[in-house]
Amino acid sequence: MDLSRVNAIPRLPRMGERSIHGVQIAVTNRTISIPWKSRQALLAELRPIEAMHEVVLAFEAVGTSRPVELTAEQKDDLHGVLTGWAQETEGGFTALPKGISELSNALYDDLHRNSPT
Repeated sequence: MDLSRVNAIPRLPRMGERSIHGVQIAVTNRTISIPWKSRQALLAELRPIEAMHEVVLAFEAVGTSRPVELTAEQKDDLHGVLTGWAQETEGGFTALPKGISELSNALYDDLHRNSPT
């Protein structure tokens, strides 16, 4: 028996482990993925803001099982918080956790694509 291939078999996740390492956020025409660590940092930033309570609940409700879906108002509020976070951080968006800048850009695009002219 050739044992050299034993380690080539992918390990299945144990119960309670996440099968993916990130979370997805739905925006018009696409889904943005951010790493789990970035999601945790984002939620830490959002939790102290009372107006972001529903957004936090939306992230917590889906976990990694499906994309987070937000209303237009929630997307606008989240974009505002992300912009403020970047302005308060030395280095701006580039210093924020991985994927946050892309999320902010996608929210901006989504909001402006759907805004009345």
